[in-house]
Amino acid sequence: MDDREVSKWIAFCGSMKASEVMIDYAVRAVDKALKQGHFIMIGDNPKGVDYAVYTYLAKQKVDRMAYSVCTAVGEQPRSVSRYTNNDFTSKRRFEDYQNRDFNMVDFADITMCIWDGSSKGTKAAFDYAVSIQRQAYLVTFDTGKPVLLSSIKESK
Repeated sequence: MDDREVSKWIAFCGSMKASEVMIDYAVRAVDKALKQGHFIMIGDNPKGVDYAVYTYLAKQKVDRMAYSVCTAVGEQPRSVSRYTNNDFTSKRRFEDYQNRDFNMVDFADITMCIWDGSSKGTKAAFDYAVSIQRQAYLVTFDTGKPVLLSSIKESK
């Protein structure tokens, strides 16, 4: 094997109540990952980080083979529905979306959590990644600027 980096799946989990600074950070991180040849997984929330990332990918016409929009079992992606001006009402509970996030972490090589400091779902996804010893990053925006709170380095 040569020294080139192998493409990875990166799960992006983000707070529903995201500031413009958080959204800008998430979009730049996604753009960087795509330029490095990685694949992206995002949730389907029609608000916050999920929606901002999906909107960016759609407007940039990113090849659909480069990313996956993940949803709760039995639902259409809500972010896609909102973007195409269709109904995106959900009948699911918090636990269903937490399950979606955990499945994303299970399948991802790396988890990137963009956190507002209070969202239970984003923090739970990071805690789950840590519990299964995945490479994971939690970026918080409590001060208005991104702060990397914790990471787990990839084991060699």
